[in-house]
Amino acid sequence: MKKAITILVISLLSCINTMAVQSGKCGDNATWILSDDSVLTISGTGEIKKFDIDIDKNKVKEAIIKDGISIIGEKFFAEFKELTKVTLPNTLTEIGDFSFATCLELTDIEIPNKVTRIGNAAFLACFDLISVVIPNSVTEIGIDAFFCCGNLEKITIPNSVSKIQRRTFFYCSSLRCITISNSVTEIEYDAFRYCSSLIHINIPKSVKKIEDGAFYGCSNLKKIICESITPPDLTFANKTNKPTLYVPKESIKAYKKADGWRNFKNIKAIESLNKK
Repeated sequence: MKKAITILVISLLSCINTMAVQSGKCGDNATWILSDDSVLTISGTGEIKKFDIDIDKNKVKEAIIKDGISIIGEKFFAEFKELTKVTLPNTLTEIGDFSFATCLELTDIEIPNKVTRIGNAAFLACFDLISVVIPNSVTEIGIDAFFCCGNLEKITIPNSVSKIQRRTFFYCSSLRCITISNSVTEIEYDAFRYCSSLIHINIPKSVKKIEDGAFYGCSNLKKIICESITPPDLTFANKTNKPTLYVPKESIKAYKKADGWRNFKNIKAIESLNKK
């Protein structure tokens, strides 16, 4: 009987240890707790920077960041390869560099409307990321922000962003729909390189400069609409599959003479689209 009770006690202690949560600090005024059902909850205020002890990244399936946290620090969730769901707080203002890099199972994320900056490579190689909602509060989307997000299908650049930085959407091979707001003035080099599912793109009249390789490797690009009356500075050669370029009717001659633009074999009036 005594032996049986001892075995029972050991078994209960084993179960308790298995179910025990991990916890600690992850910022000057922030704490974390990882439950036995793989949910990571972060509470506090200010910036979350680094876990105070080693955490089993592959155990975390869901992350809930509570109101009060304002900054997700550099590489905070990097390589959380089993993370599928993230709830961001309404108090968040910045998503730091590499903060969600290589979160391979993350499928969608909604960015709160107080965030002003999405850092460099913030979502680099999040291969399963399909949908991202970017609010109008965002003024900067960093270099390589969505680099190699191979399943990302659509994105809207909000009217608070003035520049699409280099390699922002490099190798987003499933990207079919991109909406560029009329606040964007510059598209940097390799911004949409190898977006092979992109069929058409509308470049608003606000864009003044498009750098080398911005649309290189967009092999299925059929139609480019450029709304500007004055041809933007263009430093890339047309090496796609000869898409048709649509421009204002009164600007056709100017585009046919302009550096870069004159490489397009088919330049037509935007007005002709309305007749189809």
